[in-house]
Amino acid sequence: MQLKKSLSWLGLSALLSLVAACSSTGGNAPVDNLNGVGDGPGTKVSGLSDQAGFGDGDQKFGKNAAGGGLHGSNLSVGEQTYYFDFNESTVHDADKASLQVQANYLIKHPEAKLLLEGHTDPRGSREYNVALGERRAHAVLAVLKADGAAADQMRTVSFGAEKLASPGQTEEDYAQDRRVHLLYVEK
Repeated sequence: MQLKKSLSWLGLSALLSLVAACSSTGGNAPVDNLNGVGDGPGTKVSGLSDQAGFGDGDQKFGKNAAGGGLHGSNLSVGEQTYYFDFNESTVHDADKASLQVQANYLIKHPEAKLLLEGHTDPRGSREYNVALGERRAHAVLAVLKADGAAADQMRTVSFGAEKLASPGQTEEDYAQDRRVHLLYVEK
């Protein structure tokens, strides 16, 4: 009898915990599959960056933001920004040639260090957005590694919605916020 009562309370507690966790996404926030989110090497999921030993954070290369709209074909080395669809972490085919240029640079310059900053629009909870920003940064990292770049030259950080590119609330503003920014840092 005591065991049944304990199991009932345990089940009720688990159910309440689940309901509380589900309600933390807030309002009409989108719900996404969080499979594959983890604390891999170099992953920062807190939204805070600790890059000790990975450069001092100063830019080594000049700014060269990707041009040509949201999916430009800027094929030069330097800071680049890659944009994502709503609730997605899939790298667009139009961005892969530009990422190949970055990978080739990293291959030819083993001393180069690259920080991949994942960002989201402000919709959704902080936890959700940090996880989505992480998935986006890891998607870009995976493309760079597949193109031959060394994993030890790259680090990821997710800022979620903490550093918006466009503070407005239109769909165009949100599209500018859903991004991964590549930043070369000093050794």
